[in-house]
Amino acid sequence: LDKLGGLLPLIQELSNADEGMRTTSAWVLGKASQNNVLVQNQILGYGALQGLVKMGYSSSAPEAAKALYAVSSLIRDNGHGQELFLSENGYAMLQHVLSTTRTNVRLQKKVVSLLAYIADFQLNTGKSQAPSLSNHFFIKSVVEMISSVPDLDLQEKSLLAVRSLLQLTSADATDLQKFSGLNDSLNTLRLQLDELTSHEEQREYALEVEILRREVHIVFQQKIDQARVVAT
Repeated sequence: LDKLGGLLPLIQELSNADEGMRTTSAWVLGKASQNNVLVQNQILGYGALQGLVKMGYSSSAPEAAKALYAVSSLIRDNGHGQELFLSENGYAMLQHVLSTTRTNVRLQKKVVSLLAYIADFQLNTGKSQAPSLSNHFFIKSVVEMISSVPDLDLQEKSLLAVRSLLQLTSADATDLQKFSGLNDSLNTLRLQLDELTSHEEQREYALEVEILRREVHIVFQQKIDQARVVAT
């Protein structure tokens, strides 16, 4: 696509006054960069993240969703892309989406999935935790989603994100305080899952989420135990 001169015009369309053109361009860029490091780096080299981050602030849910989709495709398995996302203050955009779309489960799923992916990438590559991922707002928001949003898929994604964020977090008591509401959220979710297992159509999925919930609880307790050892 770049050899044909198609990438740069697409990226320029991210600034088009027409929302439809912006969202279509973001979608095409996301598709083109999926699992393709060469195309990812070409698009990143043209500065596309700046326009995509700006689109993420849109009050239009479809536009914000396409921007998040394109961002996710661009930085997946791409450490340089994640560094650029940080330099473009992309985490502030994610905070904005979480704080302004509490009734839009679809957008929340996209943000939580992206946070979980970035945390997993840092774990798997041995990188230290990005300061933005230790942001109290992120942690508090995702912890609350575990029990407050009646959507099992979002709750599962929130558990995955919390598990990864916990694993990245040090055994310092101050850092663990950011997860102060986690036990309550996990207990509330346990009650919700107990209820769901009585429904045949949801039993299997609820049991899978319960296994994940227990795993998160174990990781949290291990971190607390480590913090106690450090304190003594």
